[in-house]
Amino acid sequence: MLKNTIAIVLISLGLFSESLLGYTTTIKFGETTPEVLRIKKPSAKAISSSSNINDIVTDKNDRIKLAIFNYQFANNVISYETTVQKANDVYTLAAKNFFGTELAGKYEGLSEMIISLIEGTTTNDDHVLTRDEKQELHDKFSAVAWNLLN
Repeated sequence: MLKNTIAIVLISLGLFSESLLGYTTTIKFGETTPEVLRIKKPSAKAISSSSNINDIVTDKNDRIKLAIFNYQFANNVISYETTVQKANDVYTLAAKNFFGTELAGKYEGLSEMIISLIEGTTTNDDHVLTRDEKQELHDKFSAVAWNLLN
């Protein structure tokens, strides 16, 4: 009997605590964006190489999603033992899986800017990525993410 009474009291408190205690909980959202990713500030060279992407992506949610996607790619590309073409294919297929058709045609020139980032590091000749090329790709795509969030 005591257990049932305690259970009823606890349930009642849970259901009616605001009116019984005379307070309400209000969550206020400020103008600032919560920190999405902690990205170490890239070099000035890496930031400038990707600033054009930052300029064309205007939707806040797209910026966050693209930042997360590019940061993940930047962290993964270091471990890839692959060719330039296959790395490009991985980026493209992963983007299709992550975004679907959400960004298709939305930002004119975005695809070309991404290709330019890759080719600016690797050239357009297909070859196995070197450790230095993978590091530079990591730096550039981390900078894309950093730019989109800052």
